[in-house]
Amino acid sequence: MTVPNQRNRARFTPHGAITALKISSSLALMVTLAACGGGGGSSKKDPTPEPAAPSAGTAFQVSGQIIAGDDRSGATGATGAIASQATMGARNLRAAPIEDATVRVWLYDGSTRDPANRLNDEPVTGTTDENGRFTLIVPEAFGNADRILAEVVREGYIQTSRIFRDLEPGTQVTLDLALAAEQVAVQAVDNVVFNASGQAVLQFGVVRRGDGSRAVVAGGALAAASDDDVEVQLEIPAARVSEGTSAVTAAMAYFDPSVAADAEAFPGDFVGTGNFGAELDGVTLDPDAIGSGSASGAQEVPEEYRLISTTFTQLRLSDQDGNNLAVDFGNDDPAIASEGNPSVLLRVPPGTYNTITQDHDADMAGIQVPIYLYTGGSWKYAGPATLVTNRDGTPYSGDVNPVVFDGTLYARLEINDGNSWVSWLNIDWPIVAGDVTDYCAAADIRFGQGDAATPFSGTVNISMPDGGRQWTHVSNGQLRFTTLAADNLSLSGWEFTLWNPRALRTETLAITPIKATDCAAVTIALENPYTCRLEGQVLRGDTPVANRSVSAQGGRFWQSTRSGQDGGFDFDVPCGVDMNVRTGNVQADFNVNDTLTDPELSDDGTTVEVALEVPNQAPTLNMSAPATGIVDQPLRVQVTAWDADGDAVTLTCVSNNCGDFTSQTAEGGYLSRTIQFAPGADGELTVTLEATDSQSASSGELSRTIQIDPVGNRTPRITRVSRTVDGQTADLRCSGTSSNLSCVDNGVREGLDVTYTAYAHDPDGDPLSFDWSQGEQPMAVSVQSDAFTISNAASGRIMVAANDGQATATATINLTVVENQPPEILSASVTPNTVPATETAPERNAQAIHLRARAIDDFTADDALEYFWDVMLDDVVAWQGEGAEATIPTGELAPGRYTVRLTAVDGDDTETTRDLSLRVTADRADVEVIIQ
Repeated sequence: MTVPNQRNRARFTPHGAITALKISSSLALMVTLAACGGGGGSSKKDPTPEPAAPSAGTAFQVSGQIIAGDDRSGATGATGAIASQATMGARNLRAAPIEDATVRVWLYDGSTRDPANRLNDEPVTGTTDENGRFTLIVPEAFGNADRILAEVVREGYIQTSRIFRDLEPGTQVTLDLALAAEQVAVQAVDNVVFNASGQAVLQFGVVRRGDGSRAVVAGGALAAASDDDVEVQLEIPAARVSEGTSAVTAAMAYFDPSVAADAEAFPGDFVGTGNFGAELDGVTLDPDAIGSGSASGAQEVPEEYRLISTTFTQLRLSDQDGNNLAVDFGNDDPAIASEGNPSVLLRVPPGTYNTITQDHDADMAGIQVPIYLYTGGSWKYAGPATLVTNRDGTPYSGDVNPVVFDGTLYARLEINDGNSWVSWLNIDWPIVAGDVTDYCAAADIRFGQGDAATPFSGTVNISMPDGGRQWTHVSNGQLRFTTLAADNLSLSGWEFTLWNPRALRTETLAITPIKATDCAAVTIALENPYTCRLEGQVLRGDTPVANRSVSAQGGRFWQSTRSGQDGGFDFDVPCGVDMNVRTGNVQADFNVNDTLTDPELSDDGTTVEVALEVPNQAPTLNMSAPATGIVDQPLRVQVTAWDADGDAVTLTCVSNNCGDFTSQTAEGGYLSRTIQFAPGADGELTVTLEATDSQSASSGELSRTIQIDPVGNRTPRITRVSRTVDGQTADLRCSGTSSNLSCVDNGVREGLDVTYTAYAHDPDGDPLSFDWSQGEQPMAVSVQSDAFTISNAASGRIMVAANDGQATATATINLTVVENQPPEILSASVTPNTVPATETAPERNAQAIHLRARAIDDFTADDALEYFWDVMLDDVVAWQGEGAEATIPTGELAPGRYTVRLTAVDGDDTETTRDLSLRVTADRADVEVIIQ
């Protein structure tokens, strides 16, 4: 046959050159529990293992990856030909991992709304590595927790969080998030504008530009924008800004929850608290002060209830010193009271108009919508807002069951109480009042099919016919979900999706809910390209070590689990890929390829066995520190130390830059604390800590550098850097602080034009000048702009300096241009990889065999890649096929052990191959066939 790319392939007769073979040996297939976040398995080397070595008890393990979301502020798209992610929870596989992001975990026994339910006084803290990966161990002392609040913070990105509910002790929680990029605008307090009412105000907003990108602007730039372009508008009367404030920084973002990628940024979860029946004249920033009452006078407000988000926004305001902005709400002074209150205008996305189904407060003029604030780990009712049709405040007076309107709608709210400026503001609809009922969905979700298939652990995203969204965490494959919704809601309009971390694609689940509080589970088999197996045991001498965190990785593969009571662990892994498995500082390399190499104990081409011999393990140390500080103002450094052996752990300050803290010892192998001190001098301050156990094993020194600014002028900030090539924009992977950022770019093809943009601001509101340099000559290129274009890109170093006239922040881009690279095969599978032959001559495969693959390329779009399959027996081609998915029909292959060679080809005829194994066997007596 003739195939594209001028690759001539000879026609052949599948059966002509192959003699039927009979295979008498039995086949070892994949069995037991494993994998993506799955529980520890059991090594089979010793059926009666020694008692497990002492080890620190573990209540939970939280692991995952944090990546940069598609850049919503620059040109649409990302590097390569990336389609927009249409499903919540989907992943852009070319997105930059976010390094040095802080992950904080809080444990609760009961609602996150009540601070008394929090079990840990200090968070379990960790930071992401250069691949955006992290693993946090939650000790057994918090084993009675049933909820986890995980927060993710990285300067330059929207701060967000995720709540996991109904957890069982020992659950392995998977937290994979794409962080939305953050933009800021700074306005000096003495640089006010006058609004339509003639008030002197500080004004900030989110504006959508003509190319679809968004910008955060302040002052006159917002006033000049048209109504159709403004998505958020914030006004603060200048008279209400407290004395001593010279500049205000607004970090803002706008989200449309009808767009799946936006909905993923929703912090916490779609659960509300608070009395939404309370009659309020405006929004309070202290929602806990709202009294009790009934919902619309009809029923008592439950402790928690489901929310349908109409739109939400981040409004994070700080003064020139980085403190939360202080606003004077006192009305004793008539001059201040006459200036009015801070106000927010939120654009209502047309795609969510149908979620507005009633007037929230019929006693107030206009149509009222309920506002919720995210504070203290939950969404709390904070007051009403009024629907208007323009920025001048013209009330909307149309239908509200639901809203049907051809024009633009805004929700206008006044903030009249409280002073705890929070990050998130949300228009929401509580699903409690009216004709509502319980809906139930349940599923057993596993990779592959059959009793030995491995369970899925991770997040399932749920979209509902009423416009609502939910997510639920699945542990050990068990999805059990109930929620309240309108009694007449369609049963066919629900969508359940998950990100399959093995196939690296989003899968839609065949689940239909029923009206009930309990329901039977359907069985769902996920695509599973990991058709080989890693089995192993963690040992100290001859004694198994239980409860030890173990990870395996290679290429795009990364999984984490814990050893069982016999020290055993197991993973489903890709075949024929160089990989490693590690615990602590002990590592073993392996490749399931039927070739035995050290330290593999066995390798039959399907399963590899290894042993990890661990001596006493050094403690693990994690530290989170702010990027900047100010002389004589308190700094907070959060530290977590964990000893896997359960030995006493000692934390010591090595740098002497820790204030009064010198050292602390904790029994039981776990220590978490906050070190607080006030730096006495400006400049770079490095905090260095070390953890040691009672056996004198050391974590090694861990350092964080903090930029300390003098009183009166803060250093400019460069929070992130993006790259635009061929109209596609993506963030670079950067590390370091916003005063000295270091970025890596190895995604530019040689000779192309590339534009870099430095996202910078000055906390004091001073104008910034930018100085770019390329190569070793400092003044080779210099432009006064936050963007810099290089023609005919070549490898080298690019630097940008942002200067406010007194201080400078820098970012360094280490650019390595690349020639066209071959495609990267992300996943490839043969399903099933063992099939029986027919019992009558001529013996041939008795069932169809499905071939599936996915690859990505640096410069060829996904849908332009080509896939070719060669099925060979002793180097003789027995069958050929094309496409990312192909099927070998029944009756094509005689018994034998086949090599299935996948070839992925890009637009430049560059190719990558991977070999997989397939057996067709006539020896049915000893063969267990598992369809995956």
